[in-house]
Amino acid sequence: MPAALSGSVSLSASWCSNYSKAKASDEKTRVEMPFDEQPGMVLESPSVSYIQVNVDELDAGTLLAETPLPKGADQFTSLHIVAGASANARETAESLQRSVQNLGKAVTMYCWPSLDKQ
Repeated sequence: MPAALSGSVSLSASWCSNYSKAKASDEKTRVEMPFDEQPGMVLESPSVSYIQVNVDELDAGTLLAETPLPKGADQFTSLHIVAGASANARETAESLQRSVQNLGKAVTMYCWPSLDKQ
C-alpha cells in the first residue's frame, strides 16, 4: 500500500474502533424511560354501543342523534356513507344521503364495487 494511504487507513481504523468501544459502553449505561415501556390494557372494560334501526326507518336525524360525538365536538358537520354493491344497498344509501342534505349537512357517498366470483 502506498505510504500516503497507509496513514489515513490506520487513522480511520483507530477512529472506527474508538467509536465502537464508546458505543458498547453506552449500551451498558442505557436508562429505561417510560417511553420504552409496553403499555398494559388502556381501557379497563372497553365497550361499544350499537343501535339497531330498521332500514326502512333509517334517516340522518336518528343516526346523528344516536351516534356519540367526538370529544370536544358539539355537532357533526358532515356524514360519509358507504354503500354496498347491491341495488338495494345503493337505494338505501341514496335515501340516507337525501336525508342528510335535508338537514343541511355536508354528505359524501362511497359505493363498493361489485366483486366477480372467480
